[in-house]
Amino acid sequence: MNRCGTIGLVGRPNTGKSSLLNRLVGEKLSIVSAKPQTTRHLVTGILTRPGCQYVFVDAPGMPPQLKTVLHRALNRRVTEAARDVDVVLFVVEALRFGPEDRAALERIPGSQRVIAVVNKIDAVKKLALVPYLDRLAGLREFEAIVPVSAKTGRNIEELLRVVREALPEGPPAYPEEQLTDRDERFFAAELLREKLFEAMGQELPYRCEVVIDSFKQEGRLRRIAALRRQGLPRHLGKGAPLLDRRPARAARAGLRMKRRVDHEPGYVLHTYPYMETSLIVEAFARRFGRVSLLARGARRPRSAMRGVLLSFHPLQLSWSGSAELANLRGAEWSGALRPLSGRGLMCGFYLNELLLRLLPREDPHEALFDVYEVALASLAAEKSFAETLRRFEKRLLAELGYAPVLERDAASGEPIDPARRYAYHPDKGPVPATPRSPDLVVLGQTLLDLAADDYTRSETREEARGLMRMLIGQRLHGQVLHTRSVLMELNDL
Repeated sequence: MNRCGTIGLVGRPNTGKSSLLNRLVGEKLSIVSAKPQTTRHLVTGILTRPGCQYVFVDAPGMPPQLKTVLHRALNRRVTEAARDVDVVLFVVEALRFGPEDRAALERIPGSQRVIAVVNKIDAVKKLALVPYLDRLAGLREFEAIVPVSAKTGRNIEELLRVVREALPEGPPAYPEEQLTDRDERFFAAELLREKLFEAMGQELPYRCEVVIDSFKQEGRLRRIAALRRQGLPRHLGKGAPLLDRRPARAARAGLRMKRRVDHEPGYVLHTYPYMETSLIVEAFARRFGRVSLLARGARRPRSAMRGVLLSFHPLQLSWSGSAELANLRGAEWSGALRPLSGRGLMCGFYLNELLLRLLPREDPHEALFDVYEVALASLAAEKSFAETLRRFEKRLLAELGYAPVLERDAASGEPIDPARRYAYHPDKGPVPATPRSPDLVVLGQTLLDLAADDYTRSETREEARGLMRMLIGQRLHGQVLHTRSVLMELNDL
């Protein structure tokens, strides 16, 4: 019997998930440091044994608060790892279980198969571990609870045996000799980031990111030509004085803040005047997400960009400079799109306002960019406006890490009953409604229709509108959408 499946490593920061992945695979694939949330990406490690192939996915640590662009991105990647794998390894640190651990556990879907992995048992006494394991067993129905030590390798084989029993039957998904789905450029950037953390400690801002500008293979030598550090926070905190006293060291590391982008697909979300002749352009770019650009002289009568920087038209944008406000060097038309008009135009402005209010700057969302293009095409063709908006709203929430639970009872994990009414809690999802339910109540069929993007029922359209309005309103934190007010007057939202 051959087995093959994906296994997600999930837990709060600094529980040793990356060290565990490296130990399980037998190679250093995920970088390790004392800084929390060192892992930023989903790192895949592949272990092939006779009769079984394990595909491990190391997720970032669950961020305790979603206050920054980085935390939102990490949260989105953790959600993907917990939702899309065959088995979840919920990694905790021996004798420690706090609010962050509980929050990470609650984010794992109730229907998911979960194995609890108690790491760092080499640092605790065996007798103290027994009552801890008993308490852990009462938190959820785990497939198994396996104490291990990623540092020494203790119980790793037992963990692999337990995971194997939980994996589905199937042929190997990767060649036997393959260890990961990442390329050398990715690991070069990650290893350099690890060494920077080791060398500079608190002097280096937490949000440090290494980008390989040039990577050349010369026989066994890998020649890296340039590095760039992105995401420098405005306030460096207590490390700032140290960094200021050592600029030469940062220069030797090849860190710089400026970049140059050429012919990037994008759309104008909003523009507003700056000084006498210029414009500030809020744009949505395929590979960079929402960016702020300074279009110098764009309001002059003879400016080449004067009639180009219009909303809802596909553009090729070129800019250079810092991440906060780059200089727009050029904007060109890229294809043609039927102009929006009437209610379709107002719906387009609504989509733009959602992106401006909810999408953090410099947070790439290529899939959302594609959904935005499809939505504009649907609005231009004057197809069902309500259906187009619901599809986009749902995908936007998912991209931000707040995908609504639509197909399972959040309390029991059972499938949604189409004939039953559910109270939808914004942070948890649908639970069976009671006469005193304080939350929005919708029919189970509406939730299933919304999950399938089926809006043929008038009841579904009406209840889905109220549900998405509530979920988006929670993320706006009291901000008012001006376009929604207009659309409500038009009886279209």
